[in-house]
Amino acid sequence: MKQKNKFQRMVSFFCTLFIITFTFLFFMPSVSALDNDENMQQEDNSELQLSQDASIQMSSSQKNKLQTKNVASGDFGSSKWRIDDSGCLHIGEGVFPPSVGVVTPWLDWSDQINSIIIEGKVTLSKNSSYLFYGLNNVKTISGLSNMDASQVTTMNSMFRNTSSLMELDLSSFETPNVKDMSYMFYGATSLTELNLSNFNTSEVTTMSNMFYGTSSLTELNLSNFNTSKVKDMSYMFQYTNSLEKLNVSNFDTSGVTRMVAMFNGINHVTELDLSHFDTSKVTSMSSMFYGAYSLTELDLSNFDTSKVTTMSDMFGNTRNLSQLRLGENFEFKGNAGLPSVPTSDEYNGKWRNVASGTGDNPNGNNIWTSGELMTNYSGMRDADTYVWQKKSFITEYYYDTEGNSLKDPVVTEMDSMTFTPHPEKFEEISDILYLYKGWLEEQPESGASIHEGNPPSTTVEATYYYVYEKADKFINVTIPTEIVFGTEDHSKKITSKNYNIKNNSNDVDLQMTLATFDKVNSDIQLLDEATPDPSGKENSARLDLLVGGKIALSSLNEKVSEQELGNIQSGKTTTLALTGTYFGDLSERHKVEYKTNLKFKAQAKVEN
Repeated sequence: MKQKNKFQRMVSFFCTLFIITFTFLFFMPSVSALDNDENMQQEDNSELQLSQDASIQMSSSQKNKLQTKNVASGDFGSSKWRIDDSGCLHIGEGVFPPSVGVVTPWLDWSDQINSIIIEGKVTLSKNSSYLFYGLNNVKTISGLSNMDASQVTTMNSMFRNTSSLMELDLSSFETPNVKDMSYMFYGATSLTELNLSNFNTSEVTTMSNMFYGTSSLTELNLSNFNTSKVKDMSYMFQYTNSLEKLNVSNFDTSGVTRMVAMFNGINHVTELDLSHFDTSKVTSMSSMFYGAYSLTELDLSNFDTSKVTTMSDMFGNTRNLSQLRLGENFEFKGNAGLPSVPTSDEYNGKWRNVASGTGDNPNGNNIWTSGELMTNYSGMRDADTYVWQKKSFITEYYYDTEGNSLKDPVVTEMDSMTFTPHPEKFEEISDILYLYKGWLEEQPESGASIHEGNPPSTTVEATYYYVYEKADKFINVTIPTEIVFGTEDHSKKITSKNYNIKNNSNDVDLQMTLATFDKVNSDIQLLDEATPDPSGKENSARLDLLVGGKIALSSLNEKVSEQELGNIQSGKTTTLALTGTYFGDLSERHKVEYKTNLKFKAQAKVEN
């Protein structure tokens, strides 16, 4: 019994020893060397080092597998794919099957995928639509050069809604057979650059919505695009609203039938060269430029709208479009939404065709509001460049013959197509009458000669320089040297004969004024209006001045102030005479002498 127990204890010991030894051997190979002969220690140490090196090498090669786990995996055609727990989609070598519709196997994990690595050569199917559709957290795609796209015919929605993707290198993509690129980059809102200069698009028939909503895109290189077979370009660049330049000058649009909203919302592009666009097959242009509010000019001179059935809001909200070139084959169809021209300090609210003028100074006959332009325009009759008409002002300067400014310039806004200057024949300035002499082409200090007559008309803003000379120099008047008056036939009535005053001036009428009536020698008192007639004999008289047979001044006396006597027309004659009453003794003789000062002022000639 004791032996049995001893055996059991030994077995137990050895089993324990075996287990412990096994454990040490598995985890710590060097420990097993302690139970060997001391003579083997050096060899064991060498084996230990080799064992440790091997362990390090194994850890390096299997590092990713040890640190990451697959969230999902599977096959797509002959290509294996997996999504690791860091969010990376790994795509292995193989041939993809057609991705008709949204059927890519990794779409269910779109919220978890943040990057893509193509790790081996992948041959894409003819139908590669929706390949990376909806992977809206993916920021990078590496290894696209491993993808063979040479047989692909449709790339519809290939990168659609990859809204976090910031860069995309497609420089290796061969696309000689692609027919459908619609929606290809739709909603890739974080892309900032896209260089497609290597794309072969010679077979593409639809580019509808191709770049729709790539709202962060600032550079887009389409320099080698061959669009000769494209039929649908609708919504192609809609909402690419960070682009400042868009070069489509190489586009062949001869086969395009739809351009709906093609440039809708490209609100940072200021210039767009469409002068070569062939639109002879286009049927719809609705909203084509809607919201492109940074555009300042458009050249649509080559547009043929003969087959267009709708262009509703074609120009809607292009509020800064101030130059529009239209050709013979362009006609507005319905309400194209051309915004109103602003009415401001600079613009008068209308379009005007340039004709032989310039953009700044158009001189055409078509002056229309936006509504009138859309209604009235006929290509065969009205083809031209139309610009916002600036308010045009006519500035008229007035100078005398010495080059002195006579008054402030007169500035007038043109309210019609043509301004015809009509300088007044007479200008009364500071109570002096001036007679129009002619006009200058430049300011007087230039030494320019004076042209007779009126300046020519103008259809553009202009400045005129008028020259006037004092009209008084043209006064030519015949007046009596003396006026004799007195009583006759023992009557107290004073009379004189009629004395003629003639205006010999051909160019002016005359205003005649009694300046003063001065006593030279007289002992007779001339009564004023305030003094009543005396009741008895008194050495006084009341004297009236007649002009043209009518009393012009009653109670004439030396105290009278300056008094207008009336006008004498050019070439006409009027008469002066004196009449009145003497209140003194008729038996006495008196000699009186008064000096009359008449003043003549040139007046604007009244034409009969």
